[in-house]
Amino acid sequence: MSGNIHGFNEISGNGNNSAPPNQLGMLGNNVDTGLDPRSETFSQFFKDFLCPSFSFKSFIFICSAIDVAVYIITISFGIKMSPYELLAPKPETLEMFGMKVKST
Repeated sequence: MSGNIHGFNEISGNGNNSAPPNQLGMLGNNVDTGLDPRSETFSQFFKDFLCPSFSFKSFIFICSAIDVAVYIITISFGIKMSPYELLAPKPETLEMFGMKVKST
């Protein structure tokens, strides 16, 4: 009748401090690439550390790429010079691109 009660030696594997394959690794990443960490490049490490399942076909990447492209196009028309806004497009440009402001 022990059910879901487990001891510490079951969590750490066979008692030799090695995690079982179904346990999450450091920082929640349980993806095993099978590569030697000392032979990987910095860009491979960065990708595996921050976004191991990244794909250029993902929805969020496509939306982000469109947002960045539209932002670059709007600032090419001119930047609003204000000490309170960093690299903000001019209001005229935003109106030309369809900005709608509700007046109260």
